[in-house]
Amino acid sequence: MKIVFKLVGLLVLGFGGVTLLSADELWFEGKTQELAVEEGADIMLSVSSEDGDIRVVGEDRGSIEVTLSDFKADDPKRNRAAIMFTEDNGFVRVKLNLVGKLRKTDIVIRVPQRISMRLNSVDGDLRVDDVVGELDVSAVDGDVVLQEVEGGIVANSVDGDIRIILSDTGFKSPISMVTVDGHVHLVTPSNFHADFSASTIDGTFKSDLEYRVKGGGKNFWGDGVNMNGQFGEGGPPLSMKTIDGSIFVKEK
Repeated sequence: MKIVFKLVGLLVLGFGGVTLLSADELWFEGKTQELAVEEGADIMLSVSSEDGDIRVVGEDRGSIEVTLSDFKADDPKRNRAAIMFTEDNGFVRVKLNLVGKLRKTDIVIRVPQRISMRLNSVDGDLRVDDVVGELDVSAVDGDVVLQEVEGGIVANSVDGDIRIILSDTGFKSPISMVTVDGHVHLVTPSNFHADFSASTIDGTFKSDLEYRVKGGGKNFWGDGVNMNGQFGEGGPPLSMKTIDGSIFVKEK
C-alpha cells in the first residue's frame, strides 16, 4: 500500500549544510512540529541527542509530533532542526535532525502506537511509553526506561539503569538488556514464558517469578551469577546482563 505523507505547518526550507539525499525536510518554526502519516504506515523513527533527555509517548494518533524544549523561534542565532522523511518501497523512514546547540535539548515525541524506533542519547535519559514495535535504544551516562512496550527490544546503557515494563499482551519477540554500570529491572505480566540468560560480575539475580535453572551458576571471576534458565514453559530468548549491578525480575 502506498504511504502518503501530509505536511502539517507547510514549512519546507532549503538551508545549506543540513540535507539528506532523496529525503524531504520539514523545518521547525517553533518548539513543536508535526508530521502527519497515513494510518497503518510502517514507520522507522531515528533520534539522537547529546546532553538532553528523550521521551517518546505512543498514542492513538495519525502523526508524529516533536517538541524541543530549547528551540527559540525569535533567536536569530539559533541552530536549526528538521524532521526528515523518505519512503522506500512502502517502508517509511523518519529522522529528527538536530544541529548545534539543539543537539542538547530535551525532546518529547508523540507517535502512533505501532512504530519502530532507534534512539540514542549521550548524557541523557531515554523513556518510551505505550509503543508496539521493534525498539533499539542506547544511552551513555543515562537511564533507559521502557513502559508498557511490546516487540523485539535491544536496550543498552553505559553508566545507567535499564527498566522495562512489558505490556499485558504477551512476550513474543527477543529482548536484550545490557548495561555496564547499572541495574537491570524487568517487570512482566503474570503469564510470562521465556528462555533467559542472566549475567552479572558484581551483583545479584533476584526474581519474584518462579524459574528453572538450565545451566550455569555463580560467576567464577566475580561475586555475581552467570546462568541460563526458563520462566514458565519457556519462549523467546531474554538476555539480561550487567557488569557492576544487579538483575531484578518482578511480576506486575
